[in-house]
Amino acid sequence: MAQSKMLTKLSTRTTQSLLQVSDTAKSNEGGKITIRFKTIGGSIPNLKQPVFKISRNSKFVSILKFLTKKLKLKENDGGKIYCYLGNSIVPNPDDELGNLFDLFKVGDELNISYCNMVAFG
Repeated sequence: MAQSKMLTKLSTRTTQSLLQVSDTAKSNEGGKITIRFKTIGGSIPNLKQPVFKISRNSKFVSILKFLTKKLKLKENDGGKIYCYLGNSIVPNPDDELGNLFDLFKVGDELNISYCNMVAFG
């Protein structure tokens, strides 16, 4: 079996790079992100205000609840909402918005398209 070598000291350049990445991650932790909502199709109403700010630490399920409340959709009326990032990706409700923002932002906004029926796939 091969043995691993223990690093006792990192080079200055490596240390600076790690500190920079760590500082960037810390500065993004408590911040807010901008989300722009767009409808797909004409069967669901547009939001009067399509742009909102929300905490990076929030889960995607909060977006689903927010849209359901804002659009006054009721579960017993078949009022489901389907959301997409980039008109193709369906996020998991447990995904953190900050991570989705870092991966799928356009400019400085996370574009979320929504409709009341499956639009893609």
